[in-house]
Amino acid sequence: MPRFKRYTLSVLFIAGFLINGGSRAQARKSAKTAAPNNDQIEVIGHIAFDGTGVTQVMTGEHWRRNYLYLNSAGKITVVDVTSGGHPSIASEYHHALPPADAQVQVIVGNAALLADARPVTSVPRLISVMSFADPAKPAVVRQFTNVTGFLNDSRRGLIYVVNNEGLWILNEQPARDLELEEQYGHDVIYNH
Repeated sequence: MPRFKRYTLSVLFIAGFLINGGSRAQARKSAKTAAPNNDQIEVIGHIAFDGTGVTQVMTGEHWRRNYLYLNSAGKITVVDVTSGGHPSIASEYHHALPPADAQVQVIVGNAALLADARPVTSVPRLISVMSFADPAKPAVVRQFTNVTGFLNDSRRGLIYVVNNEGLWILNEQPARDLELEEQYGHDVIYNH
C-alpha cells in the first residue's frame, strides 16, 4: 500500500506540474497577443439629488468605511462611498451656521469640526473626461456641467463630482502595461 500511495502521489504531482505549466504558457501567449488596453476614467456610481447648493466636498474614514461629506446650505450630507459603485446616503445633519459661511474644517472618525469661514475654492464649473486613445483625434467621452463640488481621492483612485444631477463617482482605470507584466513574470521565474 505505501508503494501505491507513492506512485499515486508522483503521478498527481507530475500531472499538476504539467497542467500548471501549460496554463502559464497559454497565459503568456495570450498576454503577448492581446491588444493593449487604454487608460480610462469612467462613472461607477451615482446618487440623484439636486447638488446645486453644495459648497464643499470632503472625505473621511471611520471603522473601515469611507464617507464623503457634502456641505450645502444649512446641512451636511454624509454619503457612504465604501463601495464606489453603490454609494448610499448615511445621514444628514442640519446646522445653524449661516449657509454661505459654514465649512467643515476637520473630520476625525465620526466627528467633524465646523467653522464659519468663507470657502476659498476653485471648483470648476465644467469637467470633461477626454480620451487620447487616438492621438490624432482626441475625443470628449463625458462632460459634467454646473459642477458645484469636486474632489480627487487619489488614494482610492476615485473622483467625486457634484452637480445639479447629484453625486457622480468616477474611477481611474490605468491600462495594463504588458512590458512591465512580462518583465515581472521573467523576474519571478528566474530571480527567485
